[in-house]
Amino acid sequence: EYKIWARNGPAFLTRAKKRTCPNCFSPSSDHLWHSQDGYEYVRCSLCRFVYVTPYLDYDDWREYFAMFSEETRFINESVLTSRFEQAYFAEDRKRFHAYLKVLQRYQPRGRVLDIGCLTGSFLALARDRGYDVLGVEYRELAVEKMRSLLGIEALQGFFEELADSMIAGGRRHEIISMWETLEHVLYPRVVLEQAHRLLTPGGLIGITVPNFDNLQVKLLREHCFHCLGGPGNAGHINMFSPSTLTRMLEATGFEVLHMETEGASSYYDVVAFLAERYEVINSYHNAIR
Repeated sequence: EYKIWARNGPAFLTRAKKRTCPNCFSPSSDHLWHSQDGYEYVRCSLCRFVYVTPYLDYDDWREYFAMFSEETRFINESVLTSRFEQAYFAEDRKRFHAYLKVLQRYQPRGRVLDIGCLTGSFLALARDRGYDVLGVEYRELAVEKMRSLLGIEALQGFFEELADSMIAGGRRHEIISMWETLEHVLYPRVVLEQAHRLLTPGGLIGITVPNFDNLQVKLLREHCFHCLGGPGNAGHINMFSPSTLTRMLEATGFEVLHMETEGASSYYDVVAFLAERYEVINSYHNAIR
């Protein structure tokens, strides 16, 4: 996928559009670095939120998928097939069990909406625990597999484009989850506002995002594998820290009940960077060589 982007992405990026800060909507920002896959990371001059601009919108990505469908179809099918394999699914459920355990402290039953649900592994676990579940996923093949293999219903499309009709439909949820999703959307503050309107009073939202305060990100910058704007789909175009995520949540009507970090920096990559062994770092440039 990265090699396909390396051949076709630079020309496609000529249509990229500037965007204001996704948090406070200020047009003023300071340059941080250019990612190895061709995007600019900036920091908002007003609220200090880190994001990518210019960006490709959802119509751009739909056109990209259509233009290079023959090249990308096998990759997408292979990735999704592997994610539905029992071993991978079991690993997913192990991770999601920890997330659901936290949510169950506050909301032991009800309806769960998982935005960016991919294979539906979190929804399958929540259903097993007695929740009524629904997903949103833009990959059509993933939605088909969820329905046929798991019997889980999911809406196909980008959440921002579906949200208004979902709100108008009147269905509300006790829990909304976004696992590794909010960093990929065009306007995360808008997504949180839409999610808030889809929650029941006192409902919960569960979120995981990459941490910009991570040592690997702050030290390696453009060499860091987590700092990619989109080599084949919308990448990490919003970069959160605990403080900026907290401010965005509070600004959209949420109260933070629980926050923690998991995982850690890749110290192999950190040591390789400090030793100037850039050719062995897990990076975009090395992935496409």
